Amino acid sequence: HHSRKVFIGGTADKDQEELKEHFAQFGEVASIEVLKERDGSYRGFAFVTFYDVRAAQELLEVHHSYIGNVRMEAKPCVLPRGELELDRKI
Repeated sequence: HHSRKVFIGGTADKDQEELKEHFAQFGEVASIEVLKERDGSYRGFAFVTFYDVRAAQELLEVHHSYIGNVRMEAKPCVLPRGELELDRKI
């Protein structure tokens, strides 16, 4: 099962808008989750969900992408079983 959700490592201090704009080159972005610490600082990784699984696959094949000098790495998002069920209903 290919997921439409991709783990992005190395996002540094990039926010939702910047990431959404960047990853739109692969396909329409459904959502971006930027993970933060309790104090609001960026944890340096995010999850990108596309509407089309092919966009997610393309991003995974490219593997590394850049916003300026920030090098980000795309990895398959390993989901708990329940979320896969949910994914099918959308």
